[in-house]
Amino acid sequence: MDVKSLIDRIPFFDVLTPNEKLQLAGLSNLFARFRRGDLLMKQGEAGNSFMILVNGTTAAVRAEQPKTVLHVFQPGNVFGEMSFLSRQPRSTHIVAAEDGVIAMQLDDATLQRLGPNIREKIKDHLIQLLVARVNRANEKLLSLSGKAPSSDNEF
Repeated sequence: MDVKSLIDRIPFFDVLTPNEKLQLAGLSNLFARFRRGDLLMKQGEAGNSFMILVNGTTAAVRAEQPKTVLHVFQPGNVFGEMSFLSRQPRSTHIVAAEDGVIAMQLDDATLQRLGPNIREKIKDHLIQLLVARVNRANEKLLSLSGKAPSSDNEF
């Protein structure tokens, strides 16, 4: 499968035009393959890139409790974006859960080569994903607390 076909399969890039996807496909070394147990990201490392899972599954685990899976990522999921945007160290390991994992890695240099329009679309989309994640976490917290949302701003 060619790079353009892989990019077309990733919903994250639906925000890009066909020409922008072609421009992205023209960059080299964006994809990496991993085997079961390989680290895609290491807890504590600098967050100078993020990844989009293309094939297989990965798991987020903490170094202190490597057997406890915090989250399983499926194809199309993005990870590493919080460290990438905040420039904070990575908070978890991301481990390939099976052989044949393929992930696309984007960093500042790659985004710079893509130009401001594509870079802004990608960063805006990352922000939208993070806002949606915060909203889901808030809903989960509310459901666990057993309280209905309040409009009177109680603390």
